Amino acid sequence: MLRSDNVSMGTATITPVANKPTSITLSGGNIKGKNFRAFVTPATSGSGKTVVGVGVTAVSSSGLTICVHRTNTTQTPMH
Repeated sequence: MLRSDNVSMGTATITPVANKPTSITLSGGNIKGKNFRAFVTPATSGSGKTVVGVGVTAVSSSGLTICVHRTNTTQTPMH
């Protein structure tokens, strides 16, 4: 079921360390439900070239951790 009180969307910008996975933890959410999923997409033209990978972990009702691995230090908005 999809409702407005169990959906959260936004953008967080990560300034990565070159050639090392770099993460940011977001907190303060208040998402309803019991099972939580997160999807992340980098806003970049470097996917597969300078952006080696992205991911999420520790997804909960109150937040999540987003990780990006780049070959450079370009700030990367994550949606």
